Amino acid sequence: MFLPLRLSYISVFILVLSAGEMSAQFLPSADVSRIRRIQESRTRRLFEKGIEHYDAGRYYSALYVFRQLTALHADKNSQLTASYLMTMKSYTQLEKMPDALDVGRKFLAKFPTSSYLPDVYECFGDIFVKEGHYRSAVHGYLKARSGTHRETMTSRLDEKLEHLMDGLLQKEEIGELIALELDSTSRSILMLMLAKRLLAVGDPDAAALTLFRMESTSLPPDYREIYETLRRSTYRAARESVTVGVVLPLSGYDETLGRAFLKGIRSAVDSLHERQYPEIVIEVMDNGGDNLRTISCVKILASNPNVIAIVGPLSLVNSVAAASAVDPLGVPLFVPVSTQVGLSQVSDNVFQMNPDLLKQGRYAAEYAVSSLGSDRLAVVAPADRFGKELSDGFIQRADELGAEIVSVEWYSGAPVDLSEQFESLRKVAFQFAAYHPDTSNVEVEFDTSDNTFDVSEGDFFPEEITFGERTTPLDSSQIVLSSIDGIYLPIHSGDINYVASQFSLYNLDAQLLGNTNWYDPEELRQEMIGPNVNGMIILTDYLNPFDQTTGDAAALSDFRMERRGESRMAVFGYDVMVFLAGQLGEQPTRPILLSNVRRAKPFRGVGKLFSFSDNPYRVNSSVFVLEYRKGKFLKVGEVISDSLLSYTRQSP
Repeated sequence: MFLPLRLSYISVFILVLSAGEMSAQFLPSADVSRIRRIQESRTRRLFEKGIEHYDAGRYYSALYVFRQLTALHADKNSQLTASYLMTMKSYTQLEKMPDALDVGRKFLAKFPTSSYLPDVYECFGDIFVKEGHYRSAVHGYLKARSGTHRETMTSRLDEKLEHLMDGLLQKEEIGELIALELDSTSRSILMLMLAKRLLAVGDPDAAALTLFRMESTSLPPDYREIYETLRRSTYRAARESVTVGVVLPLSGYDETLGRAFLKGIRSAVDSLHERQYPEIVIEVMDNGGDNLRTISCVKILASNPNVIAIVGPLSLVNSVAAASAVDPLGVPLFVPVSTQVGLSQVSDNVFQMNPDLLKQGRYAAEYAVSSLGSDRLAVVAPADRFGKELSDGFIQRADELGAEIVSVEWYSGAPVDLSEQFESLRKVAFQFAAYHPDTSNVEVEFDTSDNTFDVSEGDFFPEEITFGERTTPLDSSQIVLSSIDGIYLPIHSGDINYVASQFSLYNLDAQLLGNTNWYDPEELRQEMIGPNVNGMIILTDYLNPFDQTTGDAAALSDFRMERRGESRMAVFGYDVMVFLAGQLGEQPTRPILLSNVRRAKPFRGVGKLFSFSDNPYRVNSSVFVLEYRKGKFLKVGEVISDSLLSYTRQSP
């Protein structure tokens, strides 16, 4: 709301600069120099303000500042070229690609010798990647690379170019770029890209010839490892190689997750090169998170007879689109992440590598009743598809095992205030207590520094409860109720703080059971959060391999990423590819792979379990059962092929 006022101030400032220039015509030269120094200082401060907006993600404010600065003449703004560059970058961040391209073209026409040319070409490349024009993106990045002497920029460009080597360009497109390229280093990079593409389509002889023709002495050091890997790969005969297609969001909203998953796949393929027969090459396609592009990617990959299987995509909606597209094409599709109930039923070629939500809920009830002996159970869950499918599975299995569901409480949106739901649970528990409450006190830790919601004991615990004609003052905040044996609390990612802080207020002595989103050590490590859910049982679809000491986990040390979700994707990519490789057999074909996976034995990866059962078919039927106690996660069970295996619960 205050943006116009701020921008009006900047506009007035620009007018003052212009007025100062006009008045300088009538002043002595010494005064003119002084005025211009003052103007230069002001424009520099204004430019710095624009940079501050840009770095803070306020791209509209940054754009307004930089556009105003580009309107000034060079003798009034010594940072004119930088202002043009930042205008282009601001437009790019705002997804206004035509405007960004227009500013970039004007820059090339006005400042052909500027030191910022590499930055402009890099920005062109970024725009073309977002729009899916990968050939133009490679051209832009190579122009930027050949023109810069900054090591940090060169490293950044090399990373982007390596990303574009993963099957995003056809061999004909790469050939056209090679024919037009004059820079020897850029030509070597393109030849490397072409050799990798030729291997992916099953032509190792042509790949070997391409590497032989390449001027390897001009290849930058950062590409030497790729060169050696490709050279070794060309030694194998074409019939000994199989291609696995990969469809991931390598641009767009989920780009970071897609790249992390691809990193895991690459690591798996590298680890299999020396011991796996036949050799696996991957052909990667970017769906950009778009449904129509997903369908196109699946059809293109399936039309290549060398592609024996497809892995991906990541999002729920993209997975449904891919499953529908693959049905008539006969190629196995391994969906790595989706928990959609019924996805595997779309096509006989689809394998869900994550247990669906209904299964996860059923496994939680199985453990509560069969291992913990719970008779009375309750549920508090989000009132959306996610929460309802988890809860349906829990309630169905609990009923099958003879347990009683005494209460089901729903909430919408972020669980900022669950007082109504937890108070309802307490009323149910109090009724079951039959006037014989346990009045022992417990220490309750509540994060009073969290002012997301304000609470008071009086708001939640009435001094009297009426049953017919009688009243009793028994239910108060000092009474611990243990008449409900277990409470299932599935949550969305990021909701631990809300739910854990509130639950502890209600003195319900019940075993808590949670879904995989409770498996977050950083959140539960907080002093005012973890103790409130001590002893909780968590059913998770993966284990963090970096907490283990296996050899494979050590090999994944490069995937210890800043964000937990990205590390998880890298582990998923690694384990899915290693599992798939183990099902190829000696003479792999699509029908043989389909048959082998359907009969596959349980597989234990570095962070995942894969096993399949008949209910439903082709859906992973495995989870880990953890107990959170005193800051540690103890493995107390596993579900493999729908069968629960419970371990002795030990003290940490």
